[in-house]
Amino acid sequence: MTQPTYQAPQFAPQPEPKRGNGFGVAALVLGIVAIVASFIPVLGTVAFILGPLAVLFGLLGIFLRKGTPRGTSITGIILGALSIVIAIIVTVMTAAFVGAVDDALKKSDPSVSNAAPAVESPAQGASVPPSEAPADRSADFGGTVKYDNGVSVTVKSLGFTKVGQYATGAVEGQAAVFELTVHNGSKEDLEAVLMSVPNVTHGPKNAKASMVIDSSTDLGLQTLSTILPGESQTVKFAAGVPKTSAGSVRVEVTGPNMFSDKDAIFKGAVK
Repeated sequence: MTQPTYQAPQFAPQPEPKRGNGFGVAALVLGIVAIVASFIPVLGTVAFILGPLAVLFGLLGIFLRKGTPRGTSITGIILGALSIVIAIIVTVMTAAFVGAVDDALKKSDPSVSNAAPAVESPAQGASVPPSEAPADRSADFGGTVKYDNGVSVTVKSLGFTKVGQYATGAVEGQAAVFELTVHNGSKEDLEAVLMSVPNVTHGPKNAKASMVIDSSTDLGLQTLSTILPGESQTVKFAAGVPKTSAGSVRVEVTGPNMFSDKDAIFKGAVK
C-alpha cells in the first residue's frame, strides 16, 4: 500500500512594513509646541519660529513622503499656521496692555504739576487767533499721515499676488499686498507692534477682509517692533480682497497711541 503524500501548508507572504512619515511627525510635534507657546506672552515669540517650521515639515511630509499617511503632516500645518495667528494676537494685546500701563504711570508721575496754567485775558480790541484744526488722518494709497508727535505712517498698494496652496485668508488663490512704513519723528521710542495688524475692508459696504498668512511668500509673518527716534521700519501685509471689490479698498492703521490717537486711514484701488 502506497503511503499518502502530504504537502506543506502554504502561508501568505508577510506584508511589507509600512513606511513612516518622519516629517509629518516632526510637523505635528512642532505644531503642538508652537500652539501652546503662542498663548503665553513671553514665550509667544517661539511660535514665530516653530510655527513656520511646522508648516515646512508638514509640506515636506506631503510631497516627499508619498504613499504614507498624511494626517500628521496636515495637522502639523494647521497647528503651525494657527500658532502664528494666535501669537500675533497675543503679542498685540500684550503690547496694548504694556502701553496702557506705561501711559498711566506717566500721568501719575508726581513731578508733573497739577496746577492749572494761568490764563490771561486778551487786550481789548486784540484779535484772538483761531485754534488750529486737527491734522488730517486720511490719505490715498501712497500718501502719508502725520501725527502731532512727529510719527508718520505710509501705506502703499503693491497690487495682487498669487499665494501658495496652503495660504490662509486668500481669495481665489491670490491676495492684495500692501507695504506699511512707520517713521518715528518723535523724541521717544515707539512701540509699533499694534500698528502691524491693520484693518482692511473693501467694497461699498466696507466688508472686512481676512488677513492672509502664506509662509511660501513670507506674507503675514512680518511685524513692526520698537522704533527708535529718527528711524523707520517697513513691513508687508496682505488681505483677501476679491477683484470685484478691488476698486474701493480701505486700510486702517492703529495710531501711535491707540488710546489718544485716531487711526490712520488709507483709501484707493488695488490694481
